[in-house]
Amino acid sequence: MTRSIQNSNARRTFPRQLLVLLSGLLAAAGELPAAENAEGIRFFESRIRPVLVERCFKCHSQKSKPPKGKLRLDFPKGWLDGGESGPALVAGKPTESLLISALKYQDYKMPPGGKLPDAIVKDFTTWIEMGAPTPATYGAKLSATAEQTIDWTTALDHWAYRPLSKPSPPATGSANWVSNPIDNFILSGLEQNKLTPPGRADNATLIRRLYFDLTGLPPSPQALAKYLTVLREPKGYRQLVDDLLDSPQYGERWGRHWLDVARYSDSNGADENKPY
Repeated sequence: MTRSIQNSNARRTFPRQLLVLLSGLLAAAGELPAAENAEGIRFFESRIRPVLVERCFKCHSQKSKPPKGKLRLDFPKGWLDGGESGPALVAGKPTESLLISALKYQDYKMPPGGKLPDAIVKDFTTWIEMGAPTPATYGAKLSATAEQTIDWTTALDHWAYRPLSKPSPPATGSANWVSNPIDNFILSGLEQNKLTPPGRADNATLIRRLYFDLTGLPPSPQALAKYLTVLREPKGYRQLVDDLLDSPQYGERWGRHWLDVARYSDSNGADENKPY
């Protein structure tokens, strides 16, 4: 009777012990790849990424348009899909990876400016043997957009490419604030967002605002006094705007934006200077 109870307890205990043992083994098996992967990522960040950035990205990244040989090395899918010559590497198999062949100056010669030291080639070999691990963030944004193509139907629907039209000004609830059709659009947007339009500026404030907008400078006391008188006339505001548009200061202020792009007429060393 006692032996039967003991055997029954043993049968109930054994599966539990086996389950605990298997759980421990599975946990240990799961920890090993994680540890190896973490070490591989550290190796990539310290030994591989700096070389890619310094010696490869100029020709094989988003910066190079188009990338040489259609090969991108700034995100994992780029080197796995490869370029015109096929995949750049095969994870775990450096001898089958074109990248190693190119670094060794065998089938290809990369980088073309000179062969990298043997120690760096060995690092790339070791990294590929590890499975070519990278952090999840490496090139994540690039991989999401790299294969996108332009949807010309949608692109041509942009307002800048639509034929010119003359829309009717939207109706608004405050006609007193509107002095020209543009005000209808402004006031309509304010009303849709439950905002109240500001009060009208006095003439002195209006003159200062126009001066700053068009010339970037405040009006002199003499100019302020002059245009306070001008604005009393029916077309005084138009005269103020026209005078500022005709002033050299207007050209200087807005010409600066073009000169920033044109590099103030600096030369690039060639006779044509086509970029400028």
